[in-house]
Amino acid sequence: MGQGEAPETVHERDGHGLPFTFPDGTKANVGVILPGVVADGSTSGKPNTAVVNSWWKYAGNYQSWSNVPLVRSNSIFTNSWGKLRELALTYRIPPNLISKTGIFQNLSVSLIGRDLFYLFTTLPDRLNPEGINGTSNTQGIQWAQLPGVRSFGLSVKAGF
Repeated sequence: MGQGEAPETVHERDGHGLPFTFPDGTKANVGVILPGVVADGSTSGKPNTAVVNSWWKYAGNYQSWSNVPLVRSNSIFTNSWGKLRELALTYRIPPNLISKTGIFQNLSVSLIGRDLFYLFTTLPDRLNPEGINGTSNTQGIQWAQLPGVRSFGLSVKAGF
């Protein structure tokens, strides 16, 4: 969200915002008016009318390091989730077939899938519940994590 890459930021990024002039003079419809007032010395401020780049709407509310209270509260989420961690489908070879080999007492073959999908998550779209950093100043921040990986395997178990 802070970088303006999440699906929720598409509206302004795709040119549906207010007209905005960049410092180099180019123009695009990527502007927004942020909530607030303009200090004019009177007892009540006038409503803000300044159009700024929509980047400030997301960076200021999702990744800012400013001292404004609650400025990053938009990026604080409850991280509750459930996942299908492992699924195994096993076929046990019937004992009458195994006994004919004279080698095995039991034999089974399994197809195994790990980290297949999330059953539910309270996080917004595209956030990985397990992609949260851990122990330094970035504790609890999703930053530069590796993508989730599904794996599939085959297992053969034999008893002699």
